Amino acid sequence: MRNVISALLSSAVIALAVPSLRAETNTCKPVTSLPFVISNSGIYCLTRDFSVNMPDGQAISINASHVVLDLNGHRIGNLSAGPTTQADGIYSTGHINLNIKNGTIRGFRNAISLIPGDDDSGIVIEDLRLDRNVEAGVLVLGKGAIVRNNQILETGPGRFGAIVMSGPGGHRVINNDIMTAPSGGITFTGNPDIGEDNLAVNNRISEASSGISYLFGATGKYRDNLTTSVVTPYSGGTDAGNNN
Repeated sequence: MRNVISALLSSAVIALAVPSLRAETNTCKPVTSLPFVISNSGIYCLTRDFSVNMPDGQAISINASHVVLDLNGHRIGNLSAGPTTQADGIYSTGHINLNIKNGTIRGFRNAISLIPGDDDSGIVIEDLRLDRNVEAGVLVLGKGAIVRNNQILETGPGRFGAIVMSGPGGHRVINNDIMTAPSGGITFTGNPDIGEDNLAVNNRISEASSGISYLFGATGKYRDNLTTSVVTPYSGGTDAGNNN
């Protein structure tokens, strides 16, 4: 009987595992050169590192909704353009359900600049290293975006911060590490008067002029965040506890 039970359990485990393995198997459309324009929904990925010298424009423009862009552990670098560059690394306007993840973007005006609109955006930005960008690592003008698990280094001088979330609100900024941000760490701004229900949870910010800020009508809560060597750790918003 014991052998029968063991066999049944093993079969159950295998049966449960098959859908998971199938779900993780994805094909992607390769990004083969820069600048690159994504015009159709789908899954796109980098297959190598890129170094560009772009004074303006966009390295990757997303001109469609329902897009996954996986940098696949690779780098998009624009450091040779210098601090006066007006180029953005990844840019999109008017599109929703975008997922950008898993790689490095450096040396742009904004590493990521997305303007989805005032409805829920379905935007997720995650698992990225964004360093030495001039204005912001992440700039989103819209509603309901998630920015999580990113490392953002040496952003500035800029105007508002390493992560800037603007628009009607509902943004989530979760578990990010921000280091050396003279213009600020995480900034929520209203558009034009409101920006409600923005949450900042479990972020770590160091060497910045400000930590987490709610400006121009933006509201929300912050919890479980840690700052060090930050001139103004928190301003605006509601302290929900365990912030230092």
